[in-house]
Amino acid sequence: MLDERKLTLVQYMVECYIASAQPVASIMLVQKYQLDYSPATVRNEFAFLEEEGYLMQPHASSGRVPTERAYQVYLEQVQPSRISRSVIQRLDNAWTQKEEHSFDRYAKLARALSDEAEEFVFVSLQTGELSCTGLSYLAHKPEFLEQRFASVVTEAIDNLYELVERLYPVATGDPQILIGRNNVFSGACSSIFCAFNKEKDIAGMIGIIGPMRMDYGYNMGLVKTACNLVNSSSKANS
Repeated sequence: MLDERKLTLVQYMVECYIASAQPVASIMLVQKYQLDYSPATVRNEFAFLEEEGYLMQPHASSGRVPTERAYQVYLEQVQPSRISRSVIQRLDNAWTQKEEHSFDRYAKLARALSDEAEEFVFVSLQTGELSCTGLSYLAHKPEFLEQRFASVVTEAIDNLYELVERLYPVATGDPQILIGRNNVFSGACSSIFCAFNKEKDIAGMIGIIGPMRMDYGYNMGLVKTACNLVNSSSKANS
């Protein structure tokens, strides 16, 4: 059980690493968050957190990076961000475009969502249709330079249909997050997914797949907003 100071440092560590993709030094946290204790104190706490498996040090002379365990602690506090009207309007414009084939609307919405999140996005219907987009965003992530990450994620994308199908039994109308060993796509990444309905039944799902280092609050808000647009349209047509 972590005390309040250690929990705070884990939260700050994850926030900094998500933003920078660089190992985080103790002095960086002290300066950024105006902490009322010294870098030496933070280094002592880092040493404890590293020993307990919350942090790791890639190189002897570098700062620390969060582990899967640290992300789990961080995610206990994360809530979906409020999405701006301009972003909602762009998603709505994509969704409401008239298309010759009805599923093309879902594909357009997925593309718009991918552009806003700058992440890999999939949309799936219970009828078996699946669309994905945003692989270029995934390929430009610093994590993609690591051969293991690139290998396991591309393998997951190759098997995307089967893996998405495994989410349906646990999907709900609220965004859910799977990371690391709990993630059906790969232990090296994270996924956020949310179901949309037709009447009272789950009709499909929208999700984001990316590295553990992602903006969870914002991406949860985007996925929820996209599902709300689909749900609103379904209600209007019922």
